[in-house]
Amino acid sequence: MGKARKGSFTPKNPKKYVGNVKDITYRSGWELRLMREFDKNPKITQWNSECVIINYWNPVKNRAAKYYPDFMIKMDNRVILIEVKPQRETARPVPAKKKSKTSAKRYINECATYAINDSKWHAATKRCKELGIDWWIITESNVDTFFPNVKFVLPKLPKTKSINRVRKRKKG
Repeated sequence: MGKARKGSFTPKNPKKYVGNVKDITYRSGWELRLMREFDKNPKITQWNSECVIINYWNPVKNRAAKYYPDFMIKMDNRVILIEVKPQRETARPVPAKKKSKTSAKRYINECATYAINDSKWHAATKRCKELGIDWWIITESNVDTFFPNVKFVLPKLPKTKSINRVRKRKKG
């Protein structure tokens, strides 16, 4: 994935934001797109970023940890807790067909990420049920289901050396 965007967001409708409007930080371009949608969408009457703390068990570090879901919004008299993630981080990793040290390390990292996310999301699901609020995980595959005006764009992947070598051979 490309380099993640990070920055500050200034809402055009600061009264909708619950919290310090001078301290709104996005950690990805996707979060920024949702912030803009929350700010302008008339159905969303309130929103906040990383305002909820959920305790969970981190299976990688084998200890208790705190999780801060990306957003909480109030829309259509419903309160919704939202996490934004790439689709690949929401599915169980699959080992690479071609075995190498690099693919093995990548697979181990993907497994750790998935295990942590799974633990966070189980805790979030449980907490949301206790509070009587909704829980959404938004990815590039389902964002238009929730917010039709928002599109997530996946970064273009760089060409690999093997593809470049094949192209050079065909030219020469």
